Amino acid sequence: MAPPTALVMTSSLPRQQRRFLQPLHSPKHRRITASFPAELLQDFFGGADDTAHQPLEHSKKKPQEPEGSPTPVASQVSDETLVVHAGEKMGNGTSSTDSIATPVVSGTSHWFKNSEDLIAFKEGRRQRVRSLRKPNGEGPGGQDQLAGASRGDTGDVVRHECYRGNAPRPHPAWWPYHVLAKNDVTLFYADSPTNPMLKCLDISLVAELCHQKGALVCIDSTLAPPINQKPLTLGADVVLHSATKYMAGHHDVIAGCVSGSEALISKVRAWHHDIGGAISPNAAYMIIRGLKTMALRVEAQNRTALLMAFEVKSDLRGTMRFIDALDIPFIATSLGGCESLVQQPGVMSFWGQSGEEKAKNGIKDNLVRFSFGIERFEDLRDDILQALDKI
Repeated sequence: MAPPTALVMTSSLPRQQRRFLQPLHSPKHRRITASFPAELLQDFFGGADDTAHQPLEHSKKKPQEPEGSPTPVASQVSDETLVVHAGEKMGNGTSSTDSIATPVVSGTSHWFKNSEDLIAFKEGRRQRVRSLRKPNGEGPGGQDQLAGASRGDTGDVVRHECYRGNAPRPHPAWWPYHVLAKNDVTLFYADSPTNPMLKCLDISLVAELCHQKGALVCIDSTLAPPINQKPLTLGADVVLHSATKYMAGHHDVIAGCVSGSEALISKVRAWHHDIGGAISPNAAYMIIRGLKTMALRVEAQNRTALLMAFEVKSDLRGTMRFIDALDIPFIATSLGGCESLVQQPGVMSFWGQSGEEKAKNGIKDNLVRFSFGIERFEDLRDDILQALDKI
């Protein structure tokens, strides 16, 4: 019988595999951490010659692959291994962290280091995530609060899709009269304020004209949160908001909402349940959380300007120098969060389009749009003034 202090170890492993279980101080211990994965597999499963293992520093160096090139081993492994590592350790190497598990990123908008970084992304020379526009699954809650903020009977929370080139084409003041007189209009839809020019529609006048013709009025009021504008009280039948912006207010939710009368929204909700997008319970919670502080945040943003669009007295490159010289705002899409954002629409949204195409949308190369956050006004003012001196 063995002494009580003795440690008895048994193993059913073959002798060749047991040699890897020697204590670290054992002279029989072999360091294998510098071996290639294929060599390790041979060690454990047989067929390997002891003399075949060489430390990594003595191994034959592989030619350096260009950045972003697929890892050659990805095409040589089995499906079982590939589904574990594809896109991370194998593949195009899109994983940008050292985390083994894929990190969960709650941010919905991503910023660029400078204008050249943005252009490289637009031209496909650099991979970045500019803005997330993906459904998250549905969650209850927030519908009554969203509708109440807009002074509607009810509301529904829906997925908000990505869009590009959302600046409306300029129209003369008589345009609504002309359209209603020449066409059988059933629904009038418009952004107010518009993006990125920030032009405001006379909602009361348009609603009066449209209702005379039996047409409904739908206003996307994303750029004017309910604290500042309530289209339903001005005569609109339906109001839309991207809840991603001022309502949630922290660049961490993707959602949209529609508010109006019970008669109209009940029809929208019926279709939404069948074919609409959905948000997760966590996203719904974050929207409710954001609504509780929306009035405080928008009040702080209003003290600066909330949104501002202007043309710099320079050309495309000069305006880029102004953008790059700013210290506080992020160069990014989106709006309505606590952080100030800035963009040059001629680069951010219309890069690669001809001058004629941009002119149709009223976009000039020197146009700049700010979405101000809750930073101190004096700091933002001083930052803009110093950047203007850099043109």
